[in-house]
Amino acid sequence: MSVLMFTVFLNLIGFGLILPIFPLYAQNLGLSPTLITFIMGAYSLGQFVTAPLWGRLSDSIGRRPIMIVSLIGFAISYILLAYAKTAESLFIIRCMSGVFAGNLAIAYAYMSDITSGAERAKGMGRLGAAFGVGLVVGPAIAGVIAEFYPEDAFFVTAWVAGALSFAAVVGTIFFLPETLTPEKRKPLGDWKPKLSMPKMDSLVRRPVLIALLAMSFLALTSIGVITSTMALWMNAVLGATKSEVSYTYVAIGVISAVIQGGMIGPLTRWLGDWQLAMWGIGLQCIGLFLMALSAGYLLFGLAILLMSAGSSVSNPAITSLVSKEASDDEAGTVLGIFTSAGSLGRIIGPWSAGPLYSAISIASPFFFGALLMLPAIAAGFLIKGRLSSKEAVEAKP
Repeated sequence: MSVLMFTVFLNLIGFGLILPIFPLYAQNLGLSPTLITFIMGAYSLGQFVTAPLWGRLSDSIGRRPIMIVSLIGFAISYILLAYAKTAESLFIIRCMSGVFAGNLAIAYAYMSDITSGAERAKGMGRLGAAFGVGLVVGPAIAGVIAEFYPEDAFFVTAWVAGALSFAAVVGTIFFLPETLTPEKRKPLGDWKPKLSMPKMDSLVRRPVLIALLAMSFLALTSIGVITSTMALWMNAVLGATKSEVSYTYVAIGVISAVIQGGMIGPLTRWLGDWQLAMWGIGLQCIGLFLMALSAGYLLFGLAILLMSAGSSVSNPAITSLVSKEASDDEAGTVLGIFTSAGSLGRIIGPWSAGPLYSAISIASPFFFGALLMLPAIAAGFLIKGRLSSKEAVEAKP
């Protein structure tokens, strides 16, 4: 488990390096907010199209070889990004990054292989903690780079991101063992027929999975709204620099790492996956609403705290619920579809946020994100009594 977490950590540092600096870099190139958020959604567009394929291939070939291929493609895309100067090239390369981002779905499937029952949520939380720590270290490095190389910050961060992804490749090759034994693998030729068999069924006839995927989609759409416009909003309202935006992402990452690294296990045992997911979505809704009302750092800081805490508990809880609805031989496929649902949200979030930011007000994307949480809460209540795992719903004394 520690090797997997370290590999994800290295890879996510690269993601965290690019995230806070990219919007202001694109703004300096003369791109409009609508175009900037459109390009930011391209990453998730590529991920949305290919994540189920990566997950299915990992169910058939094994987790390790597919992880290696996707990490190599990820690393190359960062190097190319360092030289992108036009909207077209930025869009294509970010889309390429998303295509090779299947390693995240495979990491969740890998964790599902090595954990079971109540330990699964804890394992998913630790994986989320690696993500969170990557979003601490990555933006922190980006902030330092922006201070020392203000004119070339994006070029340097893209190269550093690529180098770290290549390091993750090396770690996977030499230290990450295969977890899916041959007898548990699912032949590629059996994929489509089995989707209509009772064992897998179709998503249309699995309302609990549909509701969980909808909850993930709505929650991650709101996250896409925030990540695509927050840097632009901070620069316009608070006068924030690239470094200050980066350090805000450091704060978000710290909150995520603390909650998912040390608190998610006890919270899951106490509340159960379902209650934890519902509390998380509720906090995220309140945080987004407060963010829309912010005019200074005090209220903005409170909004970031609530939003980050909410998303940090809801994501692993929903992931755990999804994994418990899937059988062992379909975990990679189902979690790949789950990742694609999240990716679709991260496409629609940025693509809707940019026009709202430009046409209505710079705070309107955050109001939109808060409203999206209401149907997510409704979907959660609808499935409360239909979850296959009783322990997912029950709170512990």
